[in-house]
Parts: sequence; structure tokens; C-alpha cells
Amino acid sequence: GMSIAPDGVPGITNGVINWADPGFKSEYENLIKALGEKYNNDERLNSVWITTGRYGENICTPSLGMNCNGFARFVIFAEEVNKKYFPDKPLFIIISGMTGRKEASDRASELGIGLKMHGLYFDNPSAVEYQSGTPTYSGRMELINQYKEVLPIGWEHAFSSEIKSHVYWSIMCALAHRLDVIDLDQIPDDLSLIHI
Repeated sequence: GMSIAPDGVPGITNGVINWADPGFKSEYENLIKALGEKYNNDERLNSVWITTGRYGENICTPSLGMNCNGFARFVIFAEEVNKKYFPDKPLFIIISGMTGRKEASDRASELGIGLKMHGLYFDNPSAVEYQSGTPTYSGRMELINQYKEVLPIGWEHAFSSEIKSHVYWSIMCALAHRLDVIDLDQIPDDLSLIHI
């Protein structure tokens, strides 16, 4: 692990997974296998959301010592393992981070795994554009437009929740590009806002 704090301030120790480590990958597969054996046929479980990286959002942070090449390969490995052990459940890969997003989305499409994006915003450039020449980055809407006819699409709640017009426009943007599932963990105080 490593200590994360400004100089001279007591910090916390934060472990960083070696995503390319064969031992870690083996234990990850054992975990998913055990979960699949227990829950694949359980009707109470309606879908599986695959999480990787920092706080489960497919985010690799080199400044924390993460090996992003190994991490990008692990995300594809995680998709394959979850598909293997949850063959009867709808799957979503949470694919918010930029590292390997396009490649992982391509593999998800081959496996029939839905894409779940975090950070639902109105249609600003970072949400929409694909920046050519940078293969590890792809705009969220660009990917949604590519896969929306063949994969289920999920979104996290809208950000900028203090600005109601941004929330409204974010949801309109998601609906315009495709929305099958939305995670509304931050319900606004004014519920009339979500009556669209």
C-alpha cells in the first residue's frame, strides 16, 4: 500500500491491486465462480454489475501506483469471467473510466454484456466526443450510439443535482441516446423533476 496525504499530514494507507498478478486473477475467478454457483439461478437477482478499478468505476490512477495496461487487460478478463459464471443473468460492465473503455466496450458487445456509464451529464464535449488518436478514451455518448441497438444501456444518476435544468437536460440526453436502466441513488427533493 501507500500513504496518501499532503506532506507533513498523517495519511491513510491505501492498497493498490496488481491487476496483472496471476494470483489475484485466479482468486477473482474463484470468487466470481462461487457467486455464480450461488446466484446465477436465483430469481431474486435480476442482473450483475461488474465493477473494477477505483471505487468500482473502471478507473485507473497511475499516480496511486496502478499499472493501467495490466488494469485494461483485467477489465476484459472480468467481463469474460462474469459471463462464464453468470450465463443466465443480464450483465453490465461499469465502464466510466477512460482506461481501455473502447476495448472493453468492444469485448462487452461480443459477449452481450450491457454498458453502464457513470457521470450522467448534459451533452458536454467530454460526455459526447470521441477523441481520435487517443485509443484509451472514448466519449460516453459515442459508445452508446455505437452499441445502443445491440446492448442494454445503463446510466448513473444525473450530476449537477443542485441545478435542476442540468438534471433535466442530463436525463433528456440519456433518453435521446438510449436508456434502459438508470441508477437514481440521489433522488432530488423536488420529485416533480423526475416526472418526465
